[in-house]
Amino acid sequence: MSEADPRAERPGGWYLGRESWSFHRQFFERCGRAAVHHEYTDILWQIRLGKAERVSKDFYRVKLADGAPVIVRGGNKVLLGVLPPDWTPPAGKRASTLTLGAKATRDAATKVLSAHLQRIGIPAREVIGRSP
Repeated sequence: MSEADPRAERPGGWYLGRESWSFHRQFFERCGRAAVHHEYTDILWQIRLGKAERVSKDFYRVKLADGAPVIVRGGNKVLLGVLPPDWTPPAGKRASTLTLGAKATRDAATKVLSAHLQRIGIPAREVIGRSP
């Protein structure tokens, strides 16, 4: 490590990088204490090893060193935030599935698709297969 390296000033090489500041602020706010030495790494390892319960896309329920559950946001390389343990993902809107079973549905879907393609400059008849 060079003398300009901030890790050189820390005992044992411990260093809090900018990428985890948000996590540590939220951790203190939610848990009422600062994360202890290696706690951030322990949480990352729970995610990496598949021991954490996946709650949503980038949200995991993990156990802290004292056994308390907490939900973290992030991945297996960096943690971005902390949520309360009773947090549940919002229901949100799901992507609709278009079923083209009925003729009326097919006609409506064809009109919507044709209008969209024309707005972006693609002649719909070439894509949908209709003759001019």
